[in-house]
Amino acid sequence: MSNFFIPESLKSYYAKGDKNPVKRAVDALVDQLDGKTIPDLDWEETQDYNKALLMAAQVRADYCDMLFRIWDATFGKCKVKGTRDNWYLDEDEHSPAKLWENAYCGPYIYRDGDPDDDGPNDELYVTLENKKVELHVWRDQKVGSYLSSDKLPIVKSWKVKKDDDGDAYLKTKNGKTIEEFILDPDPAIAALKKQAADMAAALLKK
Repeated sequence: MSNFFIPESLKSYYAKGDKNPVKRAVDALVDQLDGKTIPDLDWEETQDYNKALLMAAQVRADYCDMLFRIWDATFGKCKVKGTRDNWYLDEDEHSPAKLWENAYCGPYIYRDGDPDDDGPNDELYVTLENKKVELHVWRDQKVGSYLSSDKLPIVKSWKVKKDDDGDAYLKTKNGKTIEEFILDPDPAIAALKKQAADMAAALLKK
């Protein structure tokens, strides 16, 4: 039995890849969870539709919770600069709808200790982008102004990447696919925890 719990809803959702009928049904319905209207249905169809929405809501809720639990099991076990008072969580990016859409979560940790001044900070993320379970780190001189690649720490188990805007960030190497993670999460969590610890130690020095 795995130490890292995977809900049955996510096991069903990620089984058999993109051809999985459960995944197709959830993907078709999840955008309707925050809507105020429903399709033109009769009485019985409306009941079935609402039951299907409940399934989609459960998958999304478990997905969001899993993101936070992966963060807690990796970066959350590391020593980082300052205390939780240094942290800022962007509420606009951490609603269930946004977590599902963006596939990442994590706080800004302010290196100068004051989240109110938009000053130097580290963004420590768990991400499921591109269907891989990875950790990402962005270093800001101030919010929205990222450090160049030559000013990022060099860590063996991490690599430097650039986004579409040319901004540099760090990501873990050898990420597991989400399907592999769901089947056997504990080895992936152990590897990510070690990578997070290596990065956290480097961030404290640089």
